[in-house]
Amino acid sequence: LNKGMWHGIEVLDTSFVEFATSPAPACTDGIYGGHIWLNRGNNVFPDAPEDLFFFSGFQGQYVCGIPSKQLIVVRLGVQGDDPFVMNEVLKFICESVPTI
Repeated sequence: LNKGMWHGIEVLDTSFVEFATSPAPACTDGIYGGHIWLNRGNNVFPDAPEDLFFFSGFQGQYVCGIPSKQLIVVRLGVQGDDPFVMNEVLKFICESVPTI
């Protein structure tokens, strides 16, 4: 969030943040940036903001950043036999938090 800045301190180089959250040239559908998945066109999580970017881990683990909501969502649970729909969780959270 904040293009790599935290309270006026550069935590991540802003050019790296721009690279990571921009569609990779080789990715024709725009859903992959620089080692980060993107929700461009709402094609991964249709009920979440388009500016969402995320890391997708093993068995349903996610770290999602949503700049328009100034929000980071982390799910460390394990996907078992019961279906877990991250889109529904993100929809609920995003509806509960005002857009900045």
